[in-house]
Amino acid sequence: MTSSVIDPTNVVILMNSSDPESLILAESYRSVRHIPEKNIVICALGKDRNLKSEAKIVEVQKKVLAKG
Repeated sequence: MTSSVIDPTNVVILMNSSDPESLILAESYRSVRHIPEKNIVICALGKDRNLKSEAKIVEVQKKVLAKG
């Protein structure tokens, strides 16, 4: 069995600025996994933590792709 390692520079973290727990969790995960701060994508997703509308999904996609 082959072990694969993911380079932290290739990881993107989606942070929900509407949820304080998301902010804490994202920063903790980033720090532990040595993911660069520039790889955090911040979006206001609301407190229900659900991407229900297509418009919200498109907004998140654009922000992630802009980090490219």
